[in-house]
Amino acid sequence: MTARRGGFAAWIVGFICVIGICASAFFAVGFLKNRSADAGFAALKAEDYETAAENFKRAARFALRPDAEILIALAKAQEGCGDTKGAKESYARATQADNNDPEPHYALGKIYISEKNFGEAEKEIKALEDIGTDSAKRYADELRTEKTTGAVTGAIDNIFKNVIPKSLPDLFKKVLPSEDK
Repeated sequence: MTARRGGFAAWIVGFICVIGICASAFFAVGFLKNRSADAGFAALKAEDYETAAENFKRAARFALRPDAEILIALAKAQEGCGDTKGAKESYARATQADNNDPEPHYALGKIYISEKNFGEAEKEIKALEDIGTDSAKRYADELRTEKTTGAVTGAIDNIFKNVIPKSLPDLFKKVLPSEDK
């Protein structure tokens, strides 16, 4: 005797069930991403950066493809926590997700300038200029100004550190009369 495997209708029903399960999983993942993102935005608004970062990491994990908005919010939360390295990575991932969004390029440029990494900051300025929108051009001009100011400040700091002897303040204390008398 041969075992009966079912007919064409059984295969169709099975196929429809598999499609339904896949669609349910897709919607469940989307729901989890949106719920985590909403909780992250609420925590970010309340300036609870650690909770926001945790929620945005979860939302980024549930995203089927990189979501620039979530990655930018994650980077802001990481900056609020003092995690500059994590913020740089999140902003870089956001630029890969949406290269035409000027906000992550601007934020990366500001981080690079604060680190005195002017070469990388110039790359972000160039990327902003390539975007070409008015806001991107304003961001590029602002970064260029900050870069120039940072370079001048860094040069002055180097002069004070390397040219002026470290014993000079002690010399002034010895020469100038003390105010304690």
